[in-house]
Amino acid sequence: MLAFLSENWDKVSIAVFTGLLVLFTYCLWRSTEKLWLATKASVDAASESAQAAKAAAAIAHQEFISSHRPSLVVRRAVLKIVRGRGLQDCPAIEYEVANVGGTAATLVEVNARVWLRDTFPLRPEYAGEPEAGAGTLIHAGSYWPLSHYVNYGDEAQKLMFMLGFTKTRVEAGHKPEELHIYFVGYVLYKDALGVARRTAFFRTFDELSQRFVVRQRDPDYEHAD
Repeated sequence: MLAFLSENWDKVSIAVFTGLLVLFTYCLWRSTEKLWLATKASVDAASESAQAAKAAAAIAHQEFISSHRPSLVVRRAVLKIVRGRGLQDCPAIEYEVANVGGTAATLVEVNARVWLRDTFPLRPEYAGEPEAGAGTLIHAGSYWPLSHYVNYGDEAQKLMFMLGFTKTRVEAGHKPEELHIYFVGYVLYKDALGVARRTAFFRTFDELSQRFVVRQRDPDYEHAD
């Protein structure tokens, strides 16, 4: 045996070294595999945690929007005589669409018109064309100013005459009367979740202040979804 080892020492040494190298390589591969598996498990856990946090944040955002929904209202409606198209004076109502809610709202449509009538239909008759402002983002606590020009049908001339008449009456000290001038319409908007909401308004002209105020709260005309 010793003679064999002495005669073949180089070959035996190479064989032993090769075997040890194979064993070391195997052990290194196993360690690397275990490390990779541990790293993959850690990455998967971190990814799941991130997805869970993202889902929780989305739910919290939805709950916040639901509990702090936007609310658009029409306010500060004032009747004025302004320079209209064609350099002619015409009546106009300057008003605001204000967000009194807790989050932002996007305007979809604003519809408004003036009525000069003594009676009202069962279903509101709104204007055929919407006002400007669609797509406007109104943040909580802010507003969007609008002007409604009364330049349609006989309403413009009638309204001009009535305004001149009421101004003369007020200056003469007479008691204000019901003039049957109404500002009606609705505001369609969406919240941050895409939920559509609608606010309808019905305002009566106050002769003394020259403003449109809330005097009737008919749910068919004055309501908020």
